[in-house]
Amino acid sequence: MEEQLKHKLLITAIALEWAVDQLDDVTGRDDFLDLASTIAKLKANQLLADREKQRYYNLSNQYIEEPIFPPEPEIPTIEEDFIEEDYYDSED
Repeated sequence: MEEQLKHKLLITAIALEWAVDQLDDVTGRDDFLDLASTIAKLKANQLLADREKQRYYNLSNQYIEEPIFPPEPEIPTIEEDFIEEDYYDSED
């Protein structure tokens, strides 16, 4: 999908450049249209950069959330009261 968007934006930028050239030939006023074409190309590049940045941000968050090592098993704890009771019971 990202590749399709890049191709569409490239085709749009080429079409804008062609339109600017054609209108310059007809009207002789290419300054404004050239500026509009440049702004459109910059916006397209900014959109692609923002999407790429968001994709890397999502990937980095995914790796941060995933544990690197499996969780350690819980070690059962022995209660002190239980140990003392068994000790005194065994002496009798």
